[in-house]
Amino acid sequence: MAATGLLGFNPYGKAQALDFSSKPTQLAIQLQQKEQAKAEAYEKYFMDYEKSLNPAGLAQGESREFLNKYNRIKENWIKNKQSILNPARYGYEAQAEYSALLKDAVSYIDLGKQASAERKAYNAYIDQARKAGKHIAGDLEVTNNAMKTVGLGYEAPDTSKIEIFDPHNSIDFTEKTWRGIDLPGKIETDYETVRGKKTGREKPVMVESITNDVAKVYDQRAKGYYGSSIGTQKQYNELLKDKELVSDLNPIYNKYFNKNIENGAELLSAVGLASKQPKTEEKTSYDFPKSWYFNQGQNRQDSRANLAAAANANAAGGSIDDYINDSDTKKVIPEDATLTELIFGPKVADEYIAKKTVPKDAVQYAKMEADENAPYETKTVVLTPRFGRKGNDVLVAYSALDKNGKETGKYDWKNAKQLTADVRSTILNKVAGSKFKVTALEPKPNTKKSGASNLND
Repeated sequence: MAATGLLGFNPYGKAQALDFSSKPTQLAIQLQQKEQAKAEAYEKYFMDYEKSLNPAGLAQGESREFLNKYNRIKENWIKNKQSILNPARYGYEAQAEYSALLKDAVSYIDLGKQASAERKAYNAYIDQARKAGKHIAGDLEVTNNAMKTVGLGYEAPDTSKIEIFDPHNSIDFTEKTWRGIDLPGKIETDYETVRGKKTGREKPVMVESITNDVAKVYDQRAKGYYGSSIGTQKQYNELLKDKELVSDLNPIYNKYFNKNIENGAELLSAVGLASKQPKTEEKTSYDFPKSWYFNQGQNRQDSRANLAAAANANAAGGSIDDYINDSDTKKVIPEDATLTELIFGPKVADEYIAKKTVPKDAVQYAKMEADENAPYETKTVVLTPRFGRKGNDVLVAYSALDKNGKETGKYDWKNAKQLTADVRSTILNKVAGSKFKVTALEPKPNTKKSGASNLND
């Protein structure tokens, strides 16, 4: 067989006789040089690439995982170095595998650093909410997944899965749900006690109460508050699990709505109703009831009548002055500092109880205010009198009413009437008896007569 001449030697000869000037040989050498240069270039490229693998800034879990990846890169390099550096000779699979390992390591560094940044931002977000006094729900699962290692279960923290809300504020709840709701009240009789025993002295007191209508309005407000506050919902849904608490509050809710508590909104309403303390307001100081006056004072009343019949007008006038003096509490009336408060017994005070026709309710009141000549429904209310003294003058003021025609507990001293002579006449006729009529009821000098103090018994 003839020599091919491709490499410049006879393959059947005993020794090679290379012809370095032949083009095929030159080409082969050039290709080998290029492959060597390429291998060196690859090696430099891969070494530089490895140096670029900087795990600084990774969390502990990511640092360990990166180290595992880096060790696999080293092992692969040692095992497949020749194949990696000479892909033309050994194929590109080894080089491609090694390149993929490097790129995966670099990509992992980026992912690890990104995870660290995401965790930091998430922690700052949660910390800021907590410092602001917020409550947080759903954060445990998000936090646990965010703390896992990248590639081993890590999930970027998703704040849309978290609820951040204000906790239930009991003060705000009470203020907003009871604001503007006035409790209706009625006059009841209370009795003075000394050392645990009733003395027989009585006084009228205004006692407020939560009616069914009030409870219905309040229940709607409480449930509205519940629906608008996540913090309230969380707290009272949890409190609903406390069977003892629910059992204690069931009678209150059942009283107004004829049912037991079934959900957090109803529990909240029951708590609000239970927390409201209706007021009991004293309207006057203690006084003896009419029956006590009658039973205890009949004989003295006859005696006073006899004394009055024997006395002259000045003596009677002096007795009346003593009665007024004894009734003077010396307490200044806040609405008019020129007056001091007089507290008469019911025999005198009841003579000045008045009645007044007023609009039936707030709606009718509004109609009257809009047009006094327009028809509106009315009702008659009883006005409680209160007495004041300015020098020798006696004035009478009546309780002020609200738009519903209810007594407000305040008195209209601005429009008080001066009824000195009328009150003196009433004292004479109702307390001293009426066996004679005094011709002069003008105030006399404050000279106490014998038996005069009995008028105030």
